[in-house]
Amino acid sequence: MGQFLTDLPEERIAKYRLLAAHAHESARTAKSPEVKTAYMTMAGAWETLISEYERALDGMRSHTSPEPRPDHQPL
Repeated sequence: MGQFLTDLPEERIAKYRLLAAHAHESARTAKSPEVKTAYMTMAGAWETLISEYERALDGMRSHTSPEPRPDHQPL
């Protein structure tokens, strides 16, 4: 799990999507309601992380892209 810390945010999001999909699949094939609930909870946690990373990534992008100046004329 520590390997995720060196990934780019987009790579982490892709991995979290994969983990959420695996948890959903495990929930679909679960033999008991308790196990199904546990996998659905796990999938929800991964999806929450995805949402948080996407919001953070959008925030970073909006803060790093320069605002166009009103007096700036494109070439």
